[in-house]
Amino acid sequence: MSKNIKSKLARCFICLTLALSMLLSVVPVHAAGIEDWGSSEGPEENIRVYNNNLTPVKTIKKSGKLTIHFITLPCKPGYTHCGCRDSEPFNWSPVVGTIQIRNSAGRVLSTSPQCGELQSGTVSYNVTAGMKIQLFMDVSTKPGYSRPGDYRKAHFSYYYTIS
Repeated sequence: MSKNIKSKLARCFICLTLALSMLLSVVPVHAAGIEDWGSSEGPEENIRVYNNNLTPVKTIKKSGKLTIHFITLPCKPGYTHCGCRDSEPFNWSPVVGTIQIRNSAGRVLSTSPQCGELQSGTVSYNVTAGMKIQLFMDVSTKPGYSRPGDYRKAHFSYYYTIS
């Protein structure tokens, strides 16, 4: 094999190795979305959560009662909203979802009740213009069931209102 072909194969192998390592790297996931919340109602956002997730800081532009409306959607085969290739088996115990409103320093301001699969919930807090908040989303095994593995996952679909 010529030196030129060996060099090209080596570069190709290195590129493939780098691409594969980027795909397999574990990186904390942040919910995408609007960073400034100032209208009376925010757009619906969807995020897939493994165990828990903390959104980027959101700056509140309007004073009032902030309410996060959400639904916890399971990552199991057969649900039309979930196209997960690595979904959890149907015989795994159900999950519950919880959302907290936190200030930018991490202090919990308000916590929602646990909401089971395909259940909706809300969490509220009185905010003032200029305040910076984050949403913390948690997925855990429903109380009374045993945890089937290290990680639990679910989708959260949510939007905000300020009244």
